[in-house]
This record gives sequence, structure tokens and C-alpha cells, in this order.
Amino acid sequence: AAPTPPWDGDGPPQIVLSISGNALDRNVDAMFDLIAEVVTGARWRGEEKQVGLLLSRRAAAAAGGVAQNGLSYAKGYANASIDAVSALDYRTSGLPHVAMLQRLAAEKEAAVEEVEAALAEIASIALASDRVLRCRVACQPGAPAERATKAMDALLAAMPAKGAAAKKDEATMADALAGFAPDPSKAFVAVPTQTNYCAASFKTVPYAHEDSAGLFLLAQAMSTSFLHRELREKGGAYGGGASAAPIEGVFAFSSYRDPNTTATIEKFVEAAEWAATKGNLTPALLEEAHLRAFKAIDAPVAPQSRGASRFTAGLTDESRQLFRSRLLDCTAEKMRSCAEKYLVGKTAALAIVGSPAAVESVKADGWDCLDAEGKPLKA
Repeated sequence: AAPTPPWDGDGPPQIVLSISGNALDRNVDAMFDLIAEVVTGARWRGEEKQVGLLLSRRAAAAAGGVAQNGLSYAKGYANASIDAVSALDYRTSGLPHVAMLQRLAAEKEAAVEEVEAALAEIASIALASDRVLRCRVACQPGAPAERATKAMDALLAAMPAKGAAAKKDEATMADALAGFAPDPSKAFVAVPTQTNYCAASFKTVPYAHEDSAGLFLLAQAMSTSFLHRELREKGGAYGGGASAAPIEGVFAFSSYRDPNTTATIEKFVEAAEWAATKGNLTPALLEEAHLRAFKAIDAPVAPQSRGASRFTAGLTDESRQLFRSRLLDCTAEKMRSCAEKYLVGKTAALAIVGSPAAVESVKADGWDCLDAEGKPLKA
């Protein structure tokens, strides 16, 4: 389950539960039988032993992966403070999710009851034919497509006709998205690691905006030039760079396995100023950025993923082609103006996930210092 932002920035995000599978042509019917068994026949209550085992395993895996997922958590924390969709993503897959799993694993029997009740409620609301927003079948044309489409129709017919309604006056995820108010973070999250993961995020523009392509190329150019030199070669970080997420409309700087903390954040500020200075972004850097960008967007697509961008985000062939044309038409001056317009002098959302040894120094610089559960660290 995940929120999906509109690619053109028009309208609220959709919160969807996606169910998918893939199989050889000869096994399509069996695949849909398995999906139907989950959708219509699963028992959401009465499986206490299995749910308890699942919780303990998930909690152990999540706790063990905190340090190695530090970069993802740092970027997620920063993005969550400026973007509604990112906030929900971070809540369901970031450090708050890790903390929730630890709580559930500790509470045992009470937690199993809580999870079973939640699963049953979600299933009663979501797993019904009137809740289905769209369906996608990716396969060979002709007989395979006809067989898969027929099996899909049978699955929809087997589902309950109408889903249950949410309880009156109960807060929903849609309410949380609608009521989101950006509040750029400046937080240090202490986790058991010897290095740091730094992130600075800026809210920019959606995919359909004319500046989106320029920001995408700007991230490529800054990563291979200024940031690689300053973060890795001089700063000693294992790596770092810039990234632009056109669908979400977020531009981010980041570093990983970094011995530095606030010094790296200062380099992010310098990077924006460098990019906005005339003459620094050269035609050669633009050409390299084009190569990296098209390598990313033209990467081979697995058969089961064909059509996924249109299915999940509503991206049409026309909108994708327009983005490509804007990439090709982008100039070094366009990248420079994007840096000046969206990065220089703007308030970034800041987050560092790192070593407890750095707490005192960042606290002196006015950072909020938290533990992995998001609670303020005790003095």
C-alpha cells in the first residue's frame, strides 16, 4: 500500500493497495486462483501463531537493517517534513515503522490482536470490486491476453461487491494528506553506526512543469562534478550526490557513510551556489548529464513492468515524450537558472542519521536530536 502523487501536481494523491503477480502463460489461471484465494478466502483472524512469528521476524529484520538503511531513512525524514506523500511513505516504511514493529514484537499477544483487527478492517474496506480503481495485464497479445483478461474478470466477479465504509469521525490517511503542512526539519537521528548519512531536501515542481527536466539534469551534473569532489575526494564520505524526483517534485542532496555531519550540510549549500554561478555548468557537463539521464529513463523494462508508470502515476506516452523533449532542449543556462530559482537561498529540510558520538556537536548547532523512535534524546 502506498500513496501515489499525481504526475501533473493537479489534485490530491491516491492511496492504493496494489495486488500483483506474474507467471508463465501456462500458469496464468493458477496465478489468478492464488490471488483470488488471498483476496476472497484469507483468514485475517485466528492465526495468532503465524502472525506472532511474522511480527517477530519483521521486527528483527527491521532493527538489524537500521544502520545499513541510514541513507534511505535520512532522505525519508527530510522529505517527510516538506511533502505529504513522502510523509506517509516515511511513516509506513521509515524509522517510525521500525519503532512500531519493535513495540508490536514486545507486546506479543496484545500486538497480535491489534494487527489481526487492523488486517480484517483493511480487508473489509479495500478488498471489494467497487473499490478497484484500475487493472493492468502485461502479456503477449492474442490468446495469452484473452486468457489473462478472462481470468481477471473472473477474479473481479468473485470479490465482494461492496466494501465496508470507514467509521464515522475516524481520521483517515486521506485526511492526513489533505491536512499536511510543510515544516522543514533540522534533525539528527542517533542510531548504532560509526558513520553518518546526511540529507537536504527542497520542494520543487511536479513532472509536468517546464523546469522539471532542468532539475533532473541539474542533479546529474552536480553529482559528477562538485559533489563527488567535495564529498568523496575531499570529505572522505563513501559517496554522495544529488537527485531529483520529478513525480514527487523533490530535489535532494545526500551523502552516505560520511565521517562528517554539519560540514557536509554546508557543502550542500555551497553546491547550490556553485551551480547558480555563471560559467560553472559547462556544455561538457550538460552532455554528461544528458548521457546519465537517458541511461536512467531508457533502461530496459522487465515485461511485468511495462505500462506500470501509466498504471500507477497516470503518465501517458505524450507526457513522457514531452519530458524527454525538454531534457534534449535543456541548456547549461537552464540548469543554472533552476539552481538559482529552487535551491539558492531556500530553506531546505535537513536530516542526519548517524553516530551517537556526533550528538553533542550538532546539538550545539541547534539541531533537534532524536533516537530511532523519534523521541528527543535525554541530555
